[in-house]
Amino acid sequence: MSAPPSRPPTFTSDALAKSDPNLSPSAAESLIHALISSRLDYCNSLLSGITSHSLHRLQMVQNSAARLLTHTRSRDHITPVLRTLHWLPVKHRITFKILLLTYKALHHLPPPLPVRSPYPQSTLQSPLILLFPHSHH
Repeated sequence: MSAPPSRPPTFTSDALAKSDPNLSPSAAESLIHALISSRLDYCNSLLSGITSHSLHRLQMVQNSAARLLTHTRSRDHITPVLRTLHWLPVKHRITFKILLLTYKALHHLPPPLPVRSPYPQSTLQSPLILLFPHSHH
């Protein structure tokens, strides 16, 4: 039996890591936003109250995306990297989304317009399957 990986396996971040090294920074940022950040934000207000283990796994996905985008080493602290990118940590993203939706509801403002997802319907039904494939113990 092999040792567990040091970070959660993610199809999208692994695919991006192996992508063309000549990819421009803006194209890499667009890909990361389309494939990872949008998944973290997809119905994230429903994630309020998730276990700390699940929250940690989501944070590791965001950290991997930030490191990939900025070419930051894994031993470097991630907080300054997230600040540079203007990314809130996952726990705070969830809180922000809840507060934003509450503010809009209290002030009779429309919620954000729905955006047509580039993902097939089957992956939208279970948005975390792509990020966290089941391990076979």
